[in-house]
Amino acid sequence: QKALSNTTGKAEMEIHGTRGSESQVVSKKNHADLEIDTIKGKDIINRNKIPEPTVMKIDVEGGEIDVLEGCGSFLADSDLRLIYCEVHKHKLPEDQDHTIVEDTLIKRGFEIAKIDESEHSYTIKAKKSSL
Repeated sequence: QKALSNTTGKAEMEIHGTRGSESQVVSKKNHADLEIDTIKGKDIINRNKIPEPTVMKIDVEGGEIDVLEGCGSFLADSDLRLIYCEVHKHKLPEDQDHTIVEDTLIKRGFEIAKIDESEHSYTIKAKKSSL
């Protein structure tokens, strides 16, 4: 098992909630509970010679941009037509504004619609504009 990220290697993870349901990758080793293996989405596709996805659901407790960056060119240059992404505003790294997720998808040809929102998170539906 590996976590999707913008690097293929190792990362530190904090465990929160029941059964780790609110866990997140952290950059400070003194706060980590577990070391995990990470992999870029494009590396999974290339190594396993599997088709690129046409639909994705992302719910990664603050690691949204890392997952999107790890997708590489298939985010814009493939048949990927739909992404549902839960954006955890309060769990993003301090140097990232939550709009970076939307901006990243818009730059790669997606139209964005918020379909759900709460105090700490919201869900977006990103649909490829060309479809």
